[in-house]
Amino acid sequence: MGIPSISIKGLSYTVMVDPRLSELSVPRTTVPAQIELAHGERHSGVLFLIPRAPQHSGGETPLEMLNRTEEVFPFRTDEGQILLIAKAQTLCVVVAQTDDVEDPDRLSTARAEGVEVALTNGAKFAGSVQIEMPETRARLLDFLNAAPSPFFAVASENETHYVNRNQVVFVRPLE
Repeated sequence: MGIPSISIKGLSYTVMVDPRLSELSVPRTTVPAQIELAHGERHSGVLFLIPRAPQHSGGETPLEMLNRTEEVFPFRTDEGQILLIAKAQTLCVVVAQTDDVEDPDRLSTARAEGVEVALTNGAKFAGSVQIEMPETRARLLDFLNAAPSPFFAVASENETHYVNRNQVVFVRPLE
């Protein structure tokens, strides 16, 4: 087993880990994902999520992880390399669509709206967003402007895109 390395903004660092520290680590579950970064780099690998979310039953979702206050998150590439990724430099994280419903009661009150999203790198994709807003402020524009979280989810049949609001050029409503 080799010494792990970390790449930050194109620079590689060797990480020396004291084996005694593994006893103090917080358990995580992994979710296969693809990440697209602002400078054009793409990676396939896994996200690390908390197995029990504090705000609901079940595990943390990728959206909850991305919207936590930490500015950097770990990602393990398919090659086994650990990357510490700045959320601000993340265009989009894509995971396979699952049948898991994070909170059926909450989602039953949400309204789905079809959208096309264009990112700063020129990529476009379509899907639907779940709008959970007061009735008087439930337009797509309100959803995009009012949410304090940096990422939002766009779900399609096969995958979910977790999109960085600051990397969006436009969102077009679909009929």
